[in-house]
Amino acid sequence: MAQREENQRMISLWHHCVFKLISEKEAKNGDSLLKSISAGAFA
Repeated sequence: MAQREENQRMISLWHHCVFKLISEKEAKNGDSLLKSISAGAFA
């Protein structure tokens, strides 16, 4: 179970970093990129 929790923590951190990067680009590119990444990340 500890390994699974560690994996979840890494995934959460990765999602946070990706979301932050996309948020910075969003001002220029709109939110279509955010939607496509979110759909892929949570599928």
